[in-house]
Amino acid sequence: MKRLVALCLAGLACLAAWTAVQAAEENPAPVAVAAGWAHVAPEHTAALLRALHGSSGRAAEGLALALPGPGDGAWAAVDSAGGLGSANPLRVWASPYFISPVHNGEAGYSNDAFGIVVGADKTFGAFTLGLAGNLMTGDYNARGDFLKNDYHGLSGTLFGRFTCGHWSVEGDLGYGRLWGRTVRGVPDSWPDSWTARSRLAMRQYLAAIAAAYRFDLGYDWTLTPSLGIQYTYARLPARGEDGASAYRLSYLRDSHNWVRTPLMLTAARAMRGYGHLFTPYLRAGATHEWHHDRPSRHVYRAANPAGGAAGIPGRFWGARPVHWYGQAGAGFTVKAGMRTDITAGYDFEFGHRYHNNVINLGVGFSF
Repeated sequence: MKRLVALCLAGLACLAAWTAVQAAEENPAPVAVAAGWAHVAPEHTAALLRALHGSSGRAAEGLALALPGPGDGAWAAVDSAGGLGSANPLRVWASPYFISPVHNGEAGYSNDAFGIVVGADKTFGAFTLGLAGNLMTGDYNARGDFLKNDYHGLSGTLFGRFTCGHWSVEGDLGYGRLWGRTVRGVPDSWPDSWTARSRLAMRQYLAAIAAAYRFDLGYDWTLTPSLGIQYTYARLPARGEDGASAYRLSYLRDSHNWVRTPLMLTAARAMRGYGHLFTPYLRAGATHEWHHDRPSRHVYRAANPAGGAAGIPGRFWGARPVHWYGQAGAGFTVKAGMRTDITAGYDFEFGHRYHNNVINLGVGFSF
């Protein structure tokens, strides 16, 4: 009889523990917002590559190949008139950018971020090799203002390009680190209104490849389709919160993966005059996320506010993935003389309960 009672009590204890874990895993708020910070990893990957591609004169997402090169169309006429477009193998450039993604779904968020990419690339015949560094700062806010995160980051990227006729293939490898301060409100702590604070960090790895083909349509018009693959891996170390008494959390180490496939189509026209080459462009496309982890964090409570044992485990989820979203953009490139080029562009991304504004500027010098 005693054994039967002991087994029953043990079974009830296991059932209670399992129920607590399931409730923590399925509860999207308020702590779910702490899981969503990992979303900044793929968003910064896309922003970094866009700034890199637009300012280094390369062809990712179809832009650079849509701009005529030396000896093509408008370039040939300008070359014969004064040397604009002469092949200078070494370039240095800088590109500030701004992104403002907003997710309005469950455990949604907004992420306003500024950054600047500085790089140099050198051409060796059909090959171009380069190195770029990225400095960024951002403000991540979860829906409902339960969590605010001011963060900063540094990253480095190696990139290369191979051109053969109208074809171009490019690749990127990068590594970065982000760190920030997090303030999390605890709404179920009323009337005390507890606030938990912590320092969060993230390591980010990226790999990307893109291929493009330029069609010359005549009258200095080009049409360039491109297809790319972007892989982002983010690793978040274990961290603990301060404050909030029994409501504070300990975050376990987690990692996430994203794979994006952008398909773009860019139309551009080169216009020359006064020794300069002005090339406006329009582009549109779609991106599919073949593999997208829904960000989450494994956590332990410092104590059980309702009483009982401390250290209750749980898993809290961030925003749901956006598997498909479209993109439309416009911009221009100006070649001023032999050594200077200026770029500017705007892109709008949109998906299910998601949108993002992206602004890029850039200036480059050749030697």
